[in-house]
Amino acid sequence: DRREEAYSVTPTIDGGFAIAAFGYQGDYQDSDLWIMKLNSGGETDWERFIGGLGNEEARSIVEASDQGLVVLGNSDSYSGGDMDLWLIKIQADTEGVIEWDYIYGGASFDSGDHLTASSDGYVIAGKTTFGIHEKPWMLKVDLEGNEVFSNTAEYMGNFLSVVSDSSGYVFAGYRNTGTDE
Repeated sequence: DRREEAYSVTPTIDGGFAIAAFGYQGDYQDSDLWIMKLNSGGETDWERFIGGLGNEEARSIVEASDQGLVVLGNSDSYSGGDMDLWLIKIQADTEGVIEWDYIYGGASFDSGDHLTASSDGYVIAGKTTFGIHEKPWMLKVDLEGNEVFSNTAEYMGNFLSVVSDSSGYVFAGYRNTGTDE
């Protein structure tokens, strides 16, 4: 059973919207990131599927200061492990042309759930896995996608959302308080 899911929508400076989703192309069994740009009338300006031979899903999208789009996704096509976080910058005024993209993560399952823009880059909320334990993961990258910092919380859980302002970042998510034994 195949499905398409949209996880994030953001308004764009031209009065339209950008949507981050995942879907399927043709008869392929694996999902790809599906990015859509809508105009102010809600009509599709362009859409693009991005992915490899494995599964990809888009989780969050923001408009960059240059009016390009930054998409947070997860991929097992390009990962060094099970699943890794995939950050993609799409050039402004193009039909989905990729300016840069980076994979972040390690040998285990790593994923991102939410992305926010800051004055000097992007902050990502997600989780990383150590054995059978999931830990909340925060990642900051600069405007070119280069890692600035990466930290995990000392408890089991997941960061699901992040906001930023001039004083810093606030993460929201969940914390597992029971035992995993």
